Amino acid sequence: IHQAGVETLKSNGLSKQKAEYIHGIAEAVTLGDLDFASLAAMPGEEVSATLTQLRGVGDWTADNYRLFALLDMDAWPYNDLALQEGMKILKSLNARPNGVLMAEMGEKWKPYRGAGALMLWHGMMSERPNCVPTHHTRLTMPLSGSSNPSNLMESSLMLATTDGVSASRPACGGPL
Repeated sequence: IHQAGVETLKSNGLSKQKAEYIHGIAEAVTLGDLDFASLAAMPGEEVSATLTQLRGVGDWTADNYRLFALLDMDAWPYNDLALQEGMKILKSLNARPNGVLMAEMGEKWKPYRGAGALMLWHGMMSERPNCVPTHHTRLTMPLSGSSNPSNLMESSLMLATTDGVSASRPACGGPL
């Protein structure tokens, strides 16, 4: 990806900004500034701090990487709109909680916030059974006996898409 360059990434359908972000991450890997194997050995908050230093990677991305690539069951993507909507339903709130409130609410669920996130996403899908998910999150487990986080990251990194949305079924957000 680093050798391909930003223009090649753009020619494959990415916006200039996303292409620059992805190229920057690939450059960090190539230069040795980002080592996926070392991320797997770090505490969750340290993983988040490392990833959010990269241009284009915010808390949402870092938390979802922790949850889906590192299987960190305490990762809490508090800025995810579907997660916020799920919490609104769970707690019978009048309005969707914002990221600050979600972070606060998640404190009570430590160290199982990631499991809570998965349940909230599942609940959101159950509440809207006739909608088509607009985000695809690929949870790829390493091959039997393999625990190489670099291979896991390569096989699990996927961009959000909107494919498969039909006119007869409304779109809904949130990972599968």
